[in-house]
Amino acid sequence: MPSRQRTFESIVMGLEQNFLGAFTGPLTKEDQSLRDRIRRALSWMKRAASVSFEDRPPRFVDLWIALNALYGQRNYGEDRSESEFDDFREFVLLFKKIPEGKVMLHQFISKRHIQGQIRGLVKNPYLWREYWEGKMQLLENQMNKNLPKFERAISHKEPEIIFNYLFERLKVLRNQLFHGSSSADTRRNRDALVPGILLLEELLPIFIQVMIKEGSREIWPDIPYPARATPLHPM
Repeated sequence: MPSRQRTFESIVMGLEQNFLGAFTGPLTKEDQSLRDRIRRALSWMKRAASVSFEDRPPRFVDLWIALNALYGQRNYGEDRSESEFDDFREFVLLFKKIPEGKVMLHQFISKRHIQGQIRGLVKNPYLWREYWEGKMQLLENQMNKNLPKFERAISHKEPEIIFNYLFERLKVLRNQLFHGSSSADTRRNRDALVPGILLLEELLPIFIQVMIKEGSREIWPDIPYPARATPLHPM
């Protein structure tokens, strides 16, 4: 097993132990949304850790689902294209309200290798919807308009703006995989998959670490699809 894979697996195992130690009582209506978000995300991170780093599509998919477990809200029957972006934006803003969360996000986006990975994804034309719609002039206009704003956000260390741009690019990559729009063994999207995986492997533990330690400070949106016989189940 490559060293990076072992390192990520060790991080996930440590987070799981912290989670089990922090939440020992039965679920309540007050804490179920927080606990289940963490528990669900960790389960997908464990799956990702078991997948070879060279097997990039399923590793990215598992990591994305882990992220989705953290930010997802109850949008039953709604158009997910818009609400999903809003859900993630609200998650980042809520996370930033936690003092340690704000500090950790600023530290994360201040790292040079992180900035480089995010830049590569945001500036990748193949991760812009306009490219695949064949609207090349619109793509050029959108990039000319938005990339300077993105660079200002990097300079001013504004995580919510940076993550908004990153989320949109990663969502295009996710859609290519989720909807069977690339082959399982394709190398064509390697330039996006590798930094996408590396970013999620570094970002997800930050989210979960702070949520375990300080997440009870905030009120989290009700989780979608709560398990039967739990406080938030509708029956």
